[in-house]
Amino acid sequence: MTMFAEPISPPNSQPFRLDSISWQGYEDVLRAVGDQLVYVTFDRGRMELMSPSPSHEIYKELIGGLIDVLAMEKSIPLVALGSATFCRKDLLRGLEPDKCYYIARAARMRGKTDIDLAVDPPPDLVIEIDITHRSLDREAIYAAMGVPELWRFDGSHLQSLVLHGAEYELAAASACFPGLVLGEMERFVKMGASLDTTSIRMAFRDWLRTHG
Repeated sequence: MTMFAEPISPPNSQPFRLDSISWQGYEDVLRAVGDQLVYVTFDRGRMELMSPSPSHEIYKELIGGLIDVLAMEKSIPLVALGSATFCRKDLLRGLEPDKCYYIARAARMRGKTDIDLAVDPPPDLVIEIDITHRSLDREAIYAAMGVPELWRFDGSHLQSLVLHGAEYELAAASACFPGLVLGEMERFVKMGASLDTTSIRMAFRDWLRTHG
């Protein structure tokens, strides 16, 4: 039975929290949300819904665009899955990353449209725009799913977190893109305050060609 008959979404960009939700309830919410731009985070009975703000989307697209430029300039194959829902019933956890990529395992995942984390690997890299504070620990969910690397941007700093054991550790350089210092990419992300997206991508491309 469907738990929510009508499409639902939070009233604004502030997270909306529900507790004591079953896995079936989580799946019902995913169906009710459908293709709406709503992030649904589920962590062992706790569920949070959030509709992203314009600033969230601006930085998400900026970072994603820079990754596209980097991959093309360095001829790095990748498979981008955007904000696809990833969930594991055995872990009772699920969420949508802001952006995610298969890089080391791009060849294995090329052309796949149905991904089941019970048999398929998690993305090699996920991007989290952490401007609006969320009550659920999404980092712990990614760690439980075995995502090797997480990039987090809080509006001021772009950080790489690399999975070691069951926890993430801060790293100066990216594991997915060897030699890339996140502090350098951060400079271009911050240009979003004064430049258009095309100009930023072109400036990053020129920097890569000079310093690559």
